[in-house]
Amino acid sequence: RLEQRIFDTEARLNQRITDTEARLNQRITEEVAKLENRITQEVAKLENRITQEVAKLENRITEEVAKLENRITEEVAKLALHIARVDARITEEVAKLELHIARVDARITEEVGKLDARITEETAKLRADMSAFKAEIIKWMFLFWIGQLAAVAGLLALLR
Repeated sequence: RLEQRIFDTEARLNQRITDTEARLNQRITEEVAKLENRITQEVAKLENRITQEVAKLENRITEEVAKLENRITEEVAKLALHIARVDARITEEVAKLELHIARVDARITEEVGKLDARITEETAKLRADMSAFKAEIIKWMFLFWIGQLAAVAGLLALLR
């Protein structure tokens, strides 16, 4: 009965560990998917915006080449600045995401360490309890067999 209880407890602990790992893996997968989706959306928006700006500039260049050479130079500079800002923003966002992922990884590592320590502690307690229980059973077995031996000896003495 105790062995079954220990086995059941171990199975439950193993199941909890498996469930926790599954939840954490699922959460990581969800976070990565969200971040990838957000990056894809931002890139698509920027690509669309760049495409629109380039189309506007091409139309204006076709209509007024002579008048707009200086203006084209200014717009290119503005676009370069805008692209630099967007690039800096993307770089900043990527750094934030990497930091967040590192924090999540650290939390997962910490939780796994805590679970490992707790499992080790519980296993040690179970082993100590099993040793104490085993000693108690051996003591009672010894007393039982001494009692049985005395009873048999008494019966044999009566029969003689």
